Amino acid sequence: MRCETTLSDIEIKDPAAFRALAHPLRLGLFERLAILGTATASQLAEYFDESPANCSFHLRQLAKFGYIERDESSDGRARPWRVLDITQHWDPANPDPSLRAPSEAFEDALHTWDEMRLRQARLSPAPEGFAGTMVSNRSTLWLTPGEARELSAQINALMQPYIDRWETNERPEGGRPMRLIAEMYAVADRTEP
Repeated sequence: MRCETTLSDIEIKDPAAFRALAHPLRLGLFERLAILGTATASQLAEYFDESPANCSFHLRQLAKFGYIERDESSDGRARPWRVLDITQHWDPANPDPSLRAPSEAFEDALHTWDEMRLRQARLSPAPEGFAGTMVSNRSTLWLTPGEARELSAQINALMQPYIDRWETNERPEGGRPMRLIAEMYAVADRTEP
């Protein structure tokens, strides 16, 4: 089993790296950098209504664990940042006990962040041309382990060409960032521990 977030692949194996990303402002900074390509702490501070110093601190934390790095300055004065890779993955079944709590905290932070943004999107009018594109599909399926692996692979394969656009910077005219969340988990049985 492999967990991915698309925020060509950073594997998270360090408890501190999980903690570095498990912060709502850092998640937002990371995503905004991925959307913009490059930005300075001051530019990001305006977007998030934060101080440049606070954004700079959180950007340095992301850089410390390899999520972002400094980019070349166009004028020699600005100090822009850029995302190293938009995809991170981790193994929730990793036998290292030091990773369990930090990875769970990160996943909880990511769920909270996504839920807040999903609520905001539902309450806001759809951008021009995007009416009817919001999809919510919640299904309980009866699957064998092999079918669950196959369905997961099909979903990942369906999303991959669109994820690749971030890496190649081949964003289509008229497009915009859209968040797609696909999760599958085993429904707990009352007789299971």
